[in-house]
Amino acid sequence: GTTCMTEGDNAAGDSCTYANDCQAGYGCVGQDPNYFCEQLCTAATTCDTGTCQGIGGIYTGHADVGFCTE
Repeated sequence: GTTCMTEGDNAAGDSCTYANDCQAGYGCVGQDPNYFCEQLCTAATTCDTGTCQGIGGIYTGHADVGFCTE
């Protein structure tokens, strides 16, 4: 599945607060209070670098979404 959000200005690795703080293709992931923009992925996509790690229900209704880790 997909979801649409407005694109933010924060680049990969930048700190963030909201999912739409990050540039297109990136999401705000981490653990409170440390959230960073990471490339989003699914099992059906490849990461620019690293592998896709699932984040479960963080994005409600999108359990197949993950982020790329090195």
